[in-house]
Amino acid sequence: MVKNELSDHHDHHDSHAFRFLSIERSARTGGQLWTEEVVEVDGGLLRRLVSMDGKPLTPGQQASQERRLEQLANDPEEFSQINEKRQKDEARVRKVLELMPREFLFRYDGQENGCRRIDFRPNPAYHSVSFEDRVVHNMAGVVEIEEPSMRLCAVRGHLVKTVDFGFGLLGHITQGSGFTLDRTQIEPSVWRSTLLKTHFYGAFFFFKSISRSQHTIRRDFQPIPANLNLKQAVALSKPSATP
Repeated sequence: MVKNELSDHHDHHDSHAFRFLSIERSARTGGQLWTEEVVEVDGGLLRRLVSMDGKPLTPGQQASQERRLEQLANDPEEFSQINEKRQKDEARVRKVLELMPREFLFRYDGQENGCRRIDFRPNPAYHSVSFEDRVVHNMAGVVEIEEPSMRLCAVRGHLVKTVDFGFGLLGHITQGSGFTLDRTQIEPSVWRSTLLKTHFYGAFFFFKSISRSQHTIRRDFQPIPANLNLKQAVALSKPSATP
């Protein structure tokens, strides 16, 4: 499964592109429920906000979105900066996948939702090399794998104990923090993440409280031409546009 997921990211990242609807509540949305039209382009995701807390944007808000997207289409550097965090998150996910066979012990636990269910827990023989590595290594949970394609259906994990760093003086992430990720096959050889839930709690930098909570649903995937430029993506992000 790990080999297939890493290979798919490398081989198909630029050859399959989609437009989809994203419904998210997170720190990025200021705690509001945002519905966005999203277009995949080389270098990231172009987002058009279409409603907040279930209410369509006012004409003034729509005009503001048009101005923002027009400015973004003319400034690729700004677009890259906006997507830089996402690219770093993707790199972390790839690293976790690469280390997964060594970081955890696995146990077959039947079938769920048409996928093979496998429990995982920390491997005591593995030695973490960084704080992020320690956080991942101290998780337990469930991986679901679709057969026979051997693709990731879902993964759910939670911290089995609080993880301190700087001997606890600089901060910690508390026991029970965790995440849920669901993936769906949307074309014969293409899978995309359709649900992401995170809840990480703790304190950083001398007891400054943190709470990283996110709930994102992605749906209504539509294939679009690969390698669109930003101006083309802006036009395609309009709800009435046809791929």
